[in-house]
Amino acid sequence: MERDPHVDPDVSPPASSSSRIEKVRIDFQKPQVIATFSFDESRRFHNDDRSKKYFRWPPLPEQGGGGFEEHGGAHWGRKSHSFSHGRTRSRGADLNYGYERLVSRNEEVNEHLDALLASLIFRAQAGAEPLSKSSTGTPRLYDPASDLDRRRSNVITWRGIMTRIFTALNQDPKVRDSKGISNRPEGFSLNAMALGSTLYLEDHVDQRKAREERERKGKDERLSRFGYYGYSFESFCTVGSPEEAKVSPFDSKSREWGYEGRGRYPPGWSGDVNTNVQWCQVVKTRLNETRMILGGEVDCEEEEEEEEEEESVELKTSVVLNPNNPRSIPLFELKLLRIYFQSFLLGIPSILVGFRDAQGHLVTAQEFNTLEIPRLVRGKELPVGWDALDSMRFADRILNWIRKVIVNETRTCLLADRGGVVGGTLTPPPSQQASQTYPVFRVDFSGPEFDCLTIRRLSLTEVDEIQHGDPDVTQEINTNKQPRVGFLTARYYEWNRDVLGQ
Repeated sequence: MERDPHVDPDVSPPASSSSRIEKVRIDFQKPQVIATFSFDESRRFHNDDRSKKYFRWPPLPEQGGGGFEEHGGAHWGRKSHSFSHGRTRSRGADLNYGYERLVSRNEEVNEHLDALLASLIFRAQAGAEPLSKSSTGTPRLYDPASDLDRRRSNVITWRGIMTRIFTALNQDPKVRDSKGISNRPEGFSLNAMALGSTLYLEDHVDQRKAREERERKGKDERLSRFGYYGYSFESFCTVGSPEEAKVSPFDSKSREWGYEGRGRYPPGWSGDVNTNVQWCQVVKTRLNETRMILGGEVDCEEEEEEEEEEESVELKTSVVLNPNNPRSIPLFELKLLRIYFQSFLLGIPSILVGFRDAQGHLVTAQEFNTLEIPRLVRGKELPVGWDALDSMRFADRILNWIRKVIVNETRTCLLADRGGVVGGTLTPPPSQQASQTYPVFRVDFSGPEFDCLTIRRLSLTEVDEIQHGDPDVTQEINTNKQPRVGFLTARYYEWNRDVLGQ
């Protein structure tokens, strides 16, 4: 398999018609939160909830319109509303506010799976006893019961990666073009490793392309503002505590403006945008026989007073729907595919979509019940008529094949490198020996036709680029340099190796 593509005839092509997908039974386990963590304003990682936010309705105009429900879409959950403040508003929140003070995370830095895996180590060490064995001779805390979910998992990755796999069925550009739907399909390019029977997946970050994209957006203010609107909407919809969430954004010294010590700001604004800040959940779930651990950002929580518990809320923005544009609703219905799986995979029960006008002013907002979204497009023609069950069937086939190939090939490669066999399982080599020689693979599902899925083992040069970055690009940035085995931190690799030795 050294650098030769593996193509599975059963997985490719990715069926431009859902009728070509075998209607096997789908069993998806409701995601359960097993850990949380935060990134702060400087992108420092913390095993706590310091960056957690709470939901509060944003300022909306008294007379909204242009949402999905107004143009023939169904509606579930609460009606769109906002806090009353005693007078009529002709415009909602201005999502352009604060744009010039935006602090953006450096997208060129490859963060790998580091934070997700660090949170799993932390979970397994809480209140634990020292390991009886350690490859370094240093005792390490370990609680087998707290680590059971990780040890039983078949796939560990980010929610965003799994979203692309779950939407892979709907990437056929021929169907999109025939219906006049011109938004670009994505596909995916992933790095993959196997430790034991567990598959680890991360994004393949092309740093040249990442820099070119950042520079392109920097030169196009209109495109940059469109990207900013979503972050601005989050600031208008979130506050730092449950108590603040119960207070109207108009309860201030002035009905027009509030005060926050640092000057005037619009009603509902909770602070300038810094995309370094994130609060993330780690969940365990299962698709048929594939047990998964997924990590992903959660926008905010909402307290349910009657049930005395919190529920997560996903926040999204969309341009207001235009009844005179025949493509307006189909484009939004196709957008719902990704919105649905982003929330579904983390078990987020509700989504608030803020509809804005061309100038970036909030026109209305509509809440969707996540589990009800597939009904909106059921029975419609492709590409908008996606079927969530077919998407999951296809994802199940992809995941099973990727995992089977990589687990088997990894074992073959390690045996060829004279790895020892203890108790019927292959003992992975120490991190110093395995740093660049441990098998790492590239999984590609890409255009222009999106008709095949390929896997190949990476060369030593390619592994070095994953670990240290592209030398022509990374001279000016922090490339997250630390000891690694493949794309995993040496710390996690050695800790997992110690655990396997118990």
